[in-house]
Amino acid sequence: MIENRPATPGDVPAIQALFFQGDSFHARLLPDVFCAVERARPDSRIEDLITGPDSDVFLAVLDEVVVGFIVLREGSRPERGMFRPKRWAFVEDLIVDESKRGRGIGTRLLEEAHAWAETHQLEAVQLQVWTANAEAVRLYERIGFQQIIGTMEMEL
Repeated sequence: MIENRPATPGDVPAIQALFFQGDSFHARLLPDVFCAVERARPDSRIEDLITGPDSDVFLAVLDEVVVGFIVLREGSRPERGMFRPKRWAFVEDLIVDESKRGRGIGTRLLEEAHAWAETHQLEAVQLQVWTANAEAVRLYERIGFQQIIGTMEMEL
């Protein structure tokens, strides 16, 4: 059974391994955007995500092994001009171990984001996804995310 729990500084090696896996995946998926890395993130950066005041990290644990994580931050848009004010939970990172995908782990982590947003009295959950990551796009759409803005690029 998958269980979610908050990350602690002792979880840095497991999160580091998953970041490396995620970064390597993106380098294979979009080699014109991402370069291959030897190490995903400095330990101090992960520790800041876990213990800092601006983010929360939750883990998905299966049989006492960390198989995924989600990093959440609060985002907001102040009232100005034509924009209505809004506050949301922003999914900064979501990574599930490649060998464990398709078991509902990503869905469970996104349920954690939903609960976190409600606890913080936020109005929505937002994330960004590369359109080439079709598996992730399908997951997000299946559980109710809708595209609200797109980035377009023309190479010169």
